[in-house]
Amino acid sequence: MIYGKFRASYFHTIQLSFGTSLAHARDMKRLLAHRNLESIEGAWMDPPGFAHISPRFTVNNFAEGEVSMSMRKGLAKVLVMFMFLAIFVCGQQTFAQSSNTPAATPVQEDDTNLDTQLFLLVATNQDVDDAKLPAALEPVIKQLRASLPFKNYRLAATLINRVKNDGRLNLKWIGGPLVPSGAVSTTTPSFNEFRVNNVKLVGDSKRTVRMEGFGFGVRIPIITQSVAGNGPPGPIINYESTGLNTDISMDEGQPVVVGTLNIGPSGDAIILVMSAKATKQ
Repeated sequence: MIYGKFRASYFHTIQLSFGTSLAHARDMKRLLAHRNLESIEGAWMDPPGFAHISPRFTVNNFAEGEVSMSMRKGLAKVLVMFMFLAIFVCGQQTFAQSSNTPAATPVQEDDTNLDTQLFLLVATNQDVDDAKLPAALEPVIKQLRASLPFKNYRLAATLINRVKNDGRLNLKWIGGPLVPSGAVSTTTPSFNEFRVNNVKLVGDSKRTVRMEGFGFGVRIPIITQSVAGNGPPGPIINYESTGLNTDISMDEGQPVVVGTLNIGPSGDAIILVMSAKATKQ
């Protein structure tokens, strides 16, 4: 009789304390059946001086552990759901950004080329056989006559080359003597080199041609002395190097003076004039 009241009181306390459903209460009954309630009752009825175990305290502790475990499982489920939700939202935002980003336009290759002209002028105080110069150089010659003390100018060479925009140019050649010097003839040529490390066309309405690493060099034959032998005396010819290195820019199609090089004992000078113009042909 006492045992029956005791069990009913326990289940009533559990149901009121945690507000569990009837199904949960039945599960608790099965769990208590496995816990051997007879031993709990015996401990409850032990006389003073023996270990006293409160069935109410034991069941409550057991129920609290079950509730704590349930709360942990529920919290873990909430965290997992939150993580999946965050991943889904981030994926949607990334997809939206990629959809709104315009497709990259393919870069078109620049097919522009530049026709370059290098004029080698010889400035001298001696008479020249042919003083006729290209009409494009008239503004340059006018500028030179106002700046340099030479009487005559002649065109020694014209070099026309084509280079791709943002490209480079390198040229070497063997030519006749740039300046007459005694016995120097076509058998004693000059060795020339012309290079540009980078040629680039810039600007829209008013375009400019930039040349970086512009270099010109020439080895000129110079007579030092004549040696007499059994036969006719022959000259001793030494080659002397001269050159110019710089960076320049110019208006498209307009010839400009790049530099002046004094050569030979006669005091003559080589004047470099450069022009460049874009073309797509």
